[in-house]
Amino acid sequence: MALKYENLTPEIRQLMLDELELDERNDVLFISRRLNDSGRENWGNLLRDAINNGDDKTLKDSIQHGSFLNLTEETSKGTRKVPATAAQTLADGEFNRLYIRALCVKVLRKSDSAVLVTYRARESSRPRQESENAIGMAYRAKMILDDLRSSQGKEPESEIPSPNSGISFKIA
Repeated sequence: MALKYENLTPEIRQLMLDELELDERNDVLFISRRLNDSGRENWGNLLRDAINNGDDKTLKDSIQHGSFLNLTEETSKGTRKVPATAAQTLADGEFNRLYIRALCVKVLRKSDSAVLVTYRARESSRPRQESENAIGMAYRAKMILDDLRSSQGKEPESEIPSPNSGISFKIA
């Protein structure tokens, strides 16, 4: 199920593309180890297409239908099957991160002290308490942007949004 992006406008989509291009120029675009060679090669274009023409569900479908994931992965306990939810987790996380970064850029153009507010972008039948506690909280856009730009491939220092939380941001 796709996240509900409250501020996904053509302007935000363009800012998402700008953020993607920034990562590509700086050679810091996160490429999941769960992607196979073809997935790694096509990752930037998959993101670009989802930004231009869809959302995280579009990205998930492209990952799955293109067979861009490895079938297995190495862990500390040996080889295991890549989880069936891997495409969804990757798509949600990376599309949402670019979306949030774009929101930050937009509001920071108006004010250095601008804030974004968290909300539940995907319903959950069993939400984690830490996710519930985060809903409705205001965060400084500058801090969020710096955090997300510097934490590709790992959880942001602020821990918002955490993977699989269903949490995103909106303009206050």
